[in-house]
Amino acid sequence: YLLFVGQLIRGKGIDTLIEAMAQVDSDIDLMICGSGRMEAEYRSQATRLGLAERVQFLGRRNAAELELLYRHARLVLIPARAPETFCLVGLEALRQGTPVIASNVGGMRDWFKPKQNGWPFAANDVGGLAKVIDEALFDEVAMRRVRDFVASDNYDRFKPENHLDSLQQTFGAMVEVS
Repeated sequence: YLLFVGQLIRGKGIDTLIEAMAQVDSDIDLMICGSGRMEAEYRSQATRLGLAERVQFLGRRNAAELELLYRHARLVLIPARAPETFCLVGLEALRQGTPVIASNVGGMRDWFKPKQNGWPFAANDVGGLAKVIDEALFDEVAMRRVRDFVASDNYDRFKPENHLDSLQQTFGAMVEVS
């Protein structure tokens, strides 16, 4: 299955994702984790496009459940149309060994490496997203290469405690200077 995790709001691009699901050549399922004011509209969209059985709305999940969902997903999708400041969802997926497909908006550049740990697409481009999903699912060589890169990269460097240690060292050095 494919996986989306986040708030069910317009800026997350879920409508683009559901529309793209109607165009992909695979009959792969999409799991949507989260809640939000647009849920009813997205459910209606999935039904209208004949995807009610392939698009499942799982609601909010706890950290342990999400970890399992990330680990077993083929891909995690980040179809944002509004800039993401960092997009922790992508890092959580990568830490579980799952590549991402992400739109080209926001502050994911710290961790997202197109064609290395995932595939990019232009925000709001339904056809482009469907094409990238198909490419990722059907190009086994590319998928293996990306999964190997994901497995070899050190995403633990983004753990909050590592960031806090760095900040403490920086502030400690500043206090010593003054």
